[in-house]
Amino acid sequence: MIGQAFFVLAALADARRYGYSIVGDVGAGLSHARRARALYVQEATARSAVVRRRTHDGIVYCAGQVGIEPSTGVVPDGVGPQTRQALSNLAAVLSAAGSDLEHVVKATVYVRDASMFSEMDAAYADVFGAARPARTTIRGIDFRPGVDVGIDLIAALS
Repeated sequence: MIGQAFFVLAALADARRYGYSIVGDVGAGLSHARRARALYVQEATARSAVVRRRTHDGIVYCAGQVGIEPSTGVVPDGVGPQTRQALSNLAAVLSAAGSDLEHVVKATVYVRDASMFSEMDAAYADVFGAARPARTTIRGIDFRPGVDVGIDLIAALS
């Protein structure tokens, strides 16, 4: 599941690079009476990060996001700046869904190496402040070169 979320992000980034605008419903086939809908959202700028979200019963589920700077497509050096950028990207996704970082209840952070934990944790604390959501941190994820952290979030609608 973890690898699948990041594989989807990589595929969407490739589609964006070739100029495709992606909007889709991946809730098809769900047996639940209130079918969940997922949108692939592309920001207005031409070189933006493409992210995925699903909203269901007042909860927003954001797929894993790495720290790609939307205006340039560049990943900043270091796990701290990447953590801040990934959370900034996720804040934009939450905003489009009608939520924000203050309504995040659960985060999962994936880091390349355990030695990066302290720097990631400091950047994470700076962004969330005292009202941090529950968090799981998983180490040893093999991202593409230059990417050290990925984050997914679960939030309530505002």
